[in-house]
Amino acid sequence: MGMVSKSKALLIAAVVVIAVVVLFVVWYFVTLESLRPLPYVIPEVINYGFLQCDNRLIIIPGNSMVILRYHVHGNVTINGVVIYMAFPASIINETLTAFSKLPNQNDALIVGIYVNGRLIASNNYPGPILGLKFALNNTVGPISAAYTDDGVGFPTIKLTQSDTLTVVIYSAVPYALPSCAVANEGEEVKLMVEEHLIGLIGVYGVANVTPTAEQLYEEGRYITEEPVIYIINVTSPISQLPQELTPGPLAEARPLATGYAPSFAMGQSLPPKSSG
Repeated sequence: MGMVSKSKALLIAAVVVIAVVVLFVVWYFVTLESLRPLPYVIPEVINYGFLQCDNRLIIIPGNSMVILRYHVHGNVTINGVVIYMAFPASIINETLTAFSKLPNQNDALIVGIYVNGRLIASNNYPGPILGLKFALNNTVGPISAAYTDDGVGFPTIKLTQSDTLTVVIYSAVPYALPSCAVANEGEEVKLMVEEHLIGLIGVYGVANVTPTAEQLYEEGRYITEEPVIYIINVTSPISQLPQELTPGPLAEARPLATGYAPSFAMGQSLPPKSSG
């Protein structure tokens, strides 16, 4: 399914990976204190939902709003969401051209997190697009696809299976969502458990760390994604997402791709532990 190794399965920070260029963006989760060389810190994250596949890039047109719906199973605690993105070579010129013409480039990309239809956090920052420009200026040779991510951190919240969780992505420029080809959410859970993508991440070389992927599965505590990408056309640039997802705008959403779950990570960042 094109799953990445566990070393890349960290929700700790938005890590922008483009070709051989790695840009560490500390918008959330990792504080400046945790970046100090001494003492050595071990960041820890409990992932309750995680998928990362590259077997299909779903192209998202510019001037659009994507809606991704998630299902909470059991009781979970989260304080961050990451959405993985890509810029295949076929759209790079179009993306950068559209970006250059925007009156306010800071509003080119907005990611919002909604709980029970209300916006709880959002991020207005075109980091993935700026990373793409950096890569093109500092990479020798052609780039077949630039992989990156965007995310939002927020105060820790507790969710139950009665809560609805939605991610909305507005973009004024084209991009792609690396997605997993899955028939249903049961297949997602199988991937998460078999690849050990959920559970406590970030403690390597230490035995018996909990919760494990298997434990979360047995306890019924995890987050799955509806394998449908919904999209709304946006007629003019926006600077902020709506505070509530009302039936009106949602009625305009149409399925763009069915049977594909975009790559994502949702979990709780824990206070870093010092080794000395």
